[in-house]
Amino acid sequence: MKKIIIGFIILLVIVAGIGGYLKFALPAVGAAPDLKITATPERIRHGKYLALHVAACMDCHSTRDWSSFAAPPVAGTLGAGGE
Repeated sequence: MKKIIIGFIILLVIVAGIGGYLKFALPAVGAAPDLKITATPERIRHGKYLALHVAACMDCHSTRDWSSFAAPPVAGTLGAGGE
């Protein structure tokens, strides 16, 4: 019984230490800045390139036709959410 109580106290100290580290040792970064970015055709074209080709976001964020080879996105669902 004494070993269980000592083990519980040690676990409690570890959890409190992790909580204290997360609360006090991590840097305070403050609020996110309010950014205003103008949407130019070049930026939109570059974002489309990044989402479709580099990061492949549309692979997960579109409904896909799994019965076809390579599971292409279903027409009209590009970026509308996935499975």
